[in-house]
Amino acid sequence: LTGQLRDIGLFVERIQAPASFNLSASGPLDALEATVNLAVDEGQAAGYRIENLTVLVDGIANRQAPSGNLTVSGRIDGKPLDAKAQVVSAEGRTTVDAIDLAIGPNRLTGALNLGPDFLPAGDVSFDFPDISLLAALAGQTIGGDLKGNVSLQSTEGRLSADVEASGSAITQGNLAISEPRVDLRVTDVSALAAEGTIRATSVASGANRLESVALDFTRAGSETEFDLSGQYDNAPVVLRGALSQNPDGLSVAVQELRAAPRGIALAMANPTSVRIADGEVSIADTVISAGSGRVAVSGTVGETLDLTANIQALPASLAATLAPQLSPEGSISGTVTVGGSPSAPVADYRLDWQGAA
Repeated sequence: LTGQLRDIGLFVERIQAPASFNLSASGPLDALEATVNLAVDEGQAAGYRIENLTVLVDGIANRQAPSGNLTVSGRIDGKPLDAKAQVVSAEGRTTVDAIDLAIGPNRLTGALNLGPDFLPAGDVSFDFPDISLLAALAGQTIGGDLKGNVSLQSTEGRLSADVEASGSAITQGNLAISEPRVDLRVTDVSALAAEGTIRATSVASGANRLESVALDFTRAGSETEFDLSGQYDNAPVVLRGALSQNPDGLSVAVQELRAAPRGIALAMANPTSVRIADGEVSIADTVISAGSGRVAVSGTVGETLDLTANIQALPASLAATLAPQLSPEGSISGTVTVGGSPSAPVADYRLDWQGAA
């Protein structure tokens, strides 16, 4: 069986490439030998040129012990792409041996075992001097470098992971993370049960820059507590709370938030919570004091937006954190409501600016 795909970008975003495929099979039905070949002469992946890409899968479709080989070759941005893996199944377990992925200077190696529940166990090591080439294959635009290893374990239906990784920088659009370092022990991935640290010299988005970033996780009962600290605008930033996964979704309890942008003290007046379920984020009534003023925010974010912010005597100079070229004075009071959708928000402002300058 042969055919053509007009554009594999129909299945993977930000990839534009026509492809041809070939499927062949022979032998008895209980041990069918099959080969699948996908070929791309040329195309684009997140702005990078891909050439002579070939994906070959061949194996034996045996109900008792299926096995196969995966081979990928080609070029991306003029650099070689090679990937290999062997898959063997027997007695309800699947082994993925000799995983070896090389894209330009990037390398990933390891081996995994999949149990009857298909949860993986094994070790994977990676050294990615140029993440952008890997991200392009997934249709993403991410730059930087990262090196480390991941150890996976599966016990009684729970997946756990030890993650160690570090790099000099990771970038995406206006976001830049300098010298990231990850040292995490996740005892139950589905329950977000984690302990460890994530560090970065800085996290910047445009003109806004958070320095000496430290995010610590500790396990307390059924919750994972988090403690984020850093320096923003020459003042400490603190965010503390806890994560918990339950049948109703993910709950984030925020206990403390403090910062002082432009020298104006910000603090959360009372603990609050955020719930994430069924693709919707629900924000409980959250009151933040800002100098002599305050902002109360609540609502939901999902397929549609329903957010309300009530503002009382908010220092206008805080606007400079979003637009550094501005130096506004005075204070702002009023109400902002946001509706519509995330891709087409509709905002209604009813504001009174006292002492505007």
